[in-house]
Amino acid sequence: MRKLKRITALIMAIAVMLSFQPTFSNASAKVSKKGYTISKAAGTYSDSVSIKITAKKGYKVYYSLNGKLTTSKVIKSKKSKTLTITTTKTLTIYAVKTSKKITNKILKKSSTIKKAKTYQYTISSDAKETTSSNQTTSEADSTSTESSEATKATEEVTVTEATETKSTAGTITRNATDSEATSGDGYEISVKGVLKITESGDYTISGTYKKISIKSNANITLNNVTIKSDSLDPDEGLIDISKGLDVNIIVPEGTASTLTDTSPLASSDADEPNGICAGKNGTLNISGSGTLNITSSHGNGIKAKNILNITDTTIIIGTTSEYVAGKGIAAKNEINLNNANLTIYSVNDGIKTTYDEDDVTFDTSTYTYDSSTTTNTKVNIKGGKIVIKTKDGDGISASYKLFEDTRYEVGFGTVTIDDATVDIVTGAVTSTTYEADGRTIDYGSHKGIKAGTDITINSGNITIDTTKANITNNRSGDEYADDAIHSNGTMTINGGTINISSSDDGIHAEVKLTVNAGDVTVNNSYEGVESMSINIIGGNVNVTATDDGMNASGGLATQVDSEGSAMSSTAYYNGQIYNYELNIKGGEVTVNSEGDGLDSNGSLYISGGTTKVFGPSNGGNAAFDIGEQNCTFSITGGTVIATAGSSDMSVAPNVTTGQSFVVFSTSLSANSNVTVSDGTTFTVPKTSSYVFVSSSGIQSGTSYTLTSGSISATATGGVNTSGGFGGPGDMGIPGNMGGPGWMGF
Repeated sequence: MRKLKRITALIMAIAVMLSFQPTFSNASAKVSKKGYTISKAAGTYSDSVSIKITAKKGYKVYYSLNGKLTTSKVIKSKKSKTLTITTTKTLTIYAVKTSKKITNKILKKSSTIKKAKTYQYTISSDAKETTSSNQTTSEADSTSTESSEATKATEEVTVTEATETKSTAGTITRNATDSEATSGDGYEISVKGVLKITESGDYTISGTYKKISIKSNANITLNNVTIKSDSLDPDEGLIDISKGLDVNIIVPEGTASTLTDTSPLASSDADEPNGICAGKNGTLNISGSGTLNITSSHGNGIKAKNILNITDTTIIIGTTSEYVAGKGIAAKNEINLNNANLTIYSVNDGIKTTYDEDDVTFDTSTYTYDSSTTTNTKVNIKGGKIVIKTKDGDGISASYKLFEDTRYEVGFGTVTIDDATVDIVTGAVTSTTYEADGRTIDYGSHKGIKAGTDITINSGNITIDTTKANITNNRSGDEYADDAIHSNGTMTINGGTINISSSDDGIHAEVKLTVNAGDVTVNNSYEGVESMSINIIGGNVNVTATDDGMNASGGLATQVDSEGSAMSSTAYYNGQIYNYELNIKGGEVTVNSEGDGLDSNGSLYISGGTTKVFGPSNGGNAAFDIGEQNCTFSITGGTVIATAGSSDMSVAPNVTTGQSFVVFSTSLSANSNVTVSDGTTFTVPKTSSYVFVSSSGIQSGTSYTLTSGSISATATGGVNTSGGFGGPGDMGIPGNMGGPGWMGF
């Protein structure tokens, strides 16, 4: 009997041991790899676990809790990230040296996935709950739960130890009819429906509110939220984020949240209210593939006083019938758009970054500022689709002019576009009166894309129209006329397809424009392309202009006449002297202008590619024009075709060496097909009597014939204007007369 009792006790002890599921805190365990450390090792934990990932010096770490690595989830060298995991998750880590360029495409490669390290964190309570719930939950419900990104893991930037330990998570719901104040772990809701987030953590929010106020670093998931107010204070937001915070707003796939501000007009010296407003010295991240709708009767859509990042989200600001009264999206330092889908209807600028007057101090005696504390204000667009319509502002602007005098123009601001679709219409209004409240508005700039120092277009599909509001051109005083793409410094086009309709310049770069590749079409403009230095290296450039097609001018000329027009072949920019130059080294260039076709206040150089210039129908301008002070026009390669209605202002190469050319005097009607005996063929789009051809097949001293239907003309090839190109024209039309040169006929 005693033996039986002992056996029974032993069996019961074993049963207790088997029913006990151990948990491992792993609090002292730590993962240390070549490029990173993790504060707690993978394993099984009860309830939840907070882990801290630190990137070692010289490394950056990409991380994910859903198996998909992206460039938006990265920890920079010597920085940390804290993740609070509440359900079983697999952490993926990919560490590389900071010097290595990483893109989303690289992160998706199978070779990258193989190199990445994974760590599974099992939450024991989650495992039990899942086992129980699986008996009653349908597959559809399970899928829905998994797609909710909000309650999975808290991600926040580690600021201090206090921030790490003071973390909470929860789901917040409020009905439109609720009238009682409530509170929960890390939040409180007032009687009027103002939700205040007071502690860092991960919050899923649904329901109806008057305002959401965020007072701590947090991840905020908007699950079909409605926020509406008619009583916001100036410079306040429907979602209002205190200064110095890093906040993530997540808009999950399949959800749509709406923010509506109908607050009254602020006084003239007060800032406008906003759909979303983020304070100084923080970062606002908006992500998720859901939809966010924002309207503001008298304010801005989104305003961030430091950095704004938008990834994957569809955001609609304003409507076709109700433009937001201020800016669509604005930030002080940076706006980074990654695969975002934005539609903006705004009275003022669509997307804007700029400094305030007190952000930068300029020393006028030395022409210097503290560059160590000042960087360019930036707009970076990678992928996605951006549609902007503005009434009285620029489409995209990253510009702040710091100082200007007769020799200096110092400013800030860069715009970079990669693989994005951008569609911009500015000046979409026919008067300066904003009828909603009777204010008279004149913001003075209606450009499509504007930057203070540089614009770089690497790829994408860009369409810009600044011709609205019945504009003719800026030179005749039309208030809304403005450039399509304008940089106060440099501009580089490395690819993409660009279509422009402009009431002033199609493309304007104050200092230097470089086209390396891409398809650029200026459908209509006053001047097609303007810059102190124009450089066409490759690509296809097609320009239509009512004045000059391409004009190497601008800047602050070193000499001007009494009316301020340039009288020299050089100009100042930031105290340095630059030469006016127009260089065509490759690609295909087509110009159709009623002013000069290719006009340089300095020199004109053509060394490659195919250039077609269809100049003015009448006299007073020419296919080519250069500066008057020892300036050069040379052709050393490529094929050059030029026509004009008159030869009275014509300019030809003036160097003693180079590629030969021939000039014909004839009479061609519009749309005539032309053949030259060297093998060159082309079609003239308008009436022409002057024809210039230069190609590798033209030889100096050789006679050539031009034919077009029943018309023919002959002329002799040469290198410059010092000798004549004899040969009578057909049908009684005189050829070049010889003697001093073709300019004499």
